[in-house]
Amino acid sequence: LVDYIDIHRVKALNITAESNPEFLFGKYINVIESRADPQIILVIPFKEPVKLFSVSFEAPNDESAPTEVALYANVTDVSFSDVDSLVPTECFSLSEEDVNPITSNKLKPLKWNNITSVVVFIKENRGSFSTCLGKIRFFGKPTHALTSVDGITKQDH
Repeated sequence: LVDYIDIHRVKALNITAESNPEFLFGKYINVIESRADPQIILVIPFKEPVKLFSVSFEAPNDESAPTEVALYANVTDVSFSDVDSLVPTECFSLSEEDVNPITSNKLKPLKWNNITSVVVFIKENRGSFSTCLGKIRFFGKPTHALTSVDGITKQDH
């Protein structure tokens, strides 16, 4: 779904000056790195509503790889001071095998319909002072692709 991400409007909190959140969606691996502690918040808007099926994370195979990640559906404005008061749509505990380009983390289908943005909150890593992340990939389809032949929108239950 990289073509549906509004890459120029992606926001990142607590990343180094050298990091650019656009790196996460490019063809080449350029990691972003947290600045003050292991936590990173990413606000990822989509150009149009999408239905998400899964997400993958790619990171270096070292202590800087993320281990605890919370996802929030359709949240567009969040800070570190209020992220703990929000209820995550879904959480993941990532192992070494979960942060590579071939592993995809399935999302609960009923929670990821008609999504206009996703907040990714990286809570913790494997023990490093800073967290590094190379790629995030969302798998799914635009909601307009979920229409039937007669033009009536299908509902997934």
